[in-house]
Amino acid sequence: MSSDSFTQSLRRALALLGYDVYPWNQGTNQGLRDSTCEDLEQRVKEIAHITGRKVSLIGHSLGGIYVRAIAHRQAQYVRQIITLGSPFNASFESQGAETKGGALARAYERMNAGAENDILPRSDMMCFPPPLPSTSVYSRGDGIIGWQHCLDIAGEITENIRVPGSHTAMAHNPLVLYVIAHRLAQPENDWRPLAASASKLRMIEASCACELLPGWQRAERGPY
Repeated sequence: MSSDSFTQSLRRALALLGYDVYPWNQGTNQGLRDSTCEDLEQRVKEIAHITGRKVSLIGHSLGGIYVRAIAHRQAQYVRQIITLGSPFNASFESQGAETKGGALARAYERMNAGAENDILPRSDMMCFPPPLPSTSVYSRGDGIIGWQHCLDIAGEITENIRVPGSHTAMAHNPLVLYVIAHRLAQPENDWRPLAASASKLRMIEASCACELLPGWQRAERGPY
């Protein structure tokens, strides 16, 4: 349940690479709300109209579920989506059963009193890829999200990229930055999956990604 401050370093890094970046401007993420999703859809439309271009969306954790919902509902305004540790391929009931003590499910329920009336948390729509390029970044060492629930359905314009590190470090991981930057740099109408082995990704993490942003935290060692 984070806010724009959590992704500030990621946005700063992308700005240094020359991208126009926009925070979500919704305060602390209180969970999945239909009203919040509608506000975000309107914001995406406004940015697309201002820039004259489709918008690439990046979302961490529950933010990635919003990203997928917007990509489904407003596909004409979205270029591609990138989700970071987002459990879009599971219900919150199953998430709670698989995390220690059901902590995620309990936290979600506490933060979302009355959300049972919202459609978004109960929708199966996010389990299916939107009609545009989709990248899911996940870690087997996530520690909060069951990594299996971050896997997208295989397809010509979908990909799942495994990285090392924890759930909370996902937005501060130089290797994740490399993946995001690589995806954003592709020609708009010539999207291709990232062909990189685990060993190549480790080399990238140890060299160019860390050099790009000195001081960024190195991903914790652990399972991919």
